[in-house]
Amino acid sequence: MILYAIFMYDASLPFPSVYTLVPVLGTALVLLFAQQGTVVASLLSMRGPVAIGLVSYSAYLWHQPLFAFARLRSVTEPAPWVMIGLAMASLVLAGLSWRFVEQPFRKRPVPALPRQSAVFAMSGAGIAAFVAFGWVAYAQNGFDWRLPDRIRQIAAASSDHADLICNFDSTQALPVHPQPQCLTQAPADNQMVMLLGDSHSNAIGQMLAGALAQEQLGVYRVSYSGCVPFPGMRHFESSENHQCSRFVQDALAYAESAGVETLVLTARFPFYLRGDR
Repeated sequence: MILYAIFMYDASLPFPSVYTLVPVLGTALVLLFAQQGTVVASLLSMRGPVAIGLVSYSAYLWHQPLFAFARLRSVTEPAPWVMIGLAMASLVLAGLSWRFVEQPFRKRPVPALPRQSAVFAMSGAGIAAFVAFGWVAYAQNGFDWRLPDRIRQIAAASSDHADLICNFDSTQALPVHPQPQCLTQAPADNQMVMLLGDSHSNAIGQMLAGALAQEQLGVYRVSYSGCVPFPGMRHFESSENHQCSRFVQDALAYAESAGVETLVLTARFPFYLRGDR
């Protein structure tokens, strides 16, 4: 049951769930029935499994920060060879901490902590210190003063979101065009530009509309989440309320009646065409 979970479970399996019982029950059965003289007991008594068992708790403690910092350091998921190397490194570090931390602590009392009450007091002080440091770091925005100005500008951009006042979806009624908040009239008889598409169009629409308006152009921007900006298109995986084709037809009808001369279509086309993210 343990081996089955290791080799047959994948990321698509809900966890924790009833499937978690398979390796848990397998482990419980090993503990109950792998007694001296059994094949399983002989296998688990070999030097390799015993060595891993001795350092397993230290390895458990070491692997988490190693994996976490590797993922933070990499823009994408670290390569498998990196993760395998870190797993090996966690075993090496676990062996060192087992030898020089766990064993001395178990075999002889620490002079500075002669009683159990002193151990708990020191542990509580350490926890309090980490909590205090975490709170200060949070209050100081991660001590962002330590970073160059350019990096702080990039980090600040992560919270710079486009508004949603001109983006519609299946939870809303279809808009009646023109939507006043989405329209910037052109001075005199200048050209009119319309921005149309899915939520990716909305993502660039606010900034692009502002830039076009500075060029003395009229702008109308509307978008519909998950909608290919072509008439007659339907999103098969969406709900019945996803009225993409009707939205595009209404928007194009307004564009024609308003004399729009330039139409900018923006969408996540590779995803719609190939399912490629």
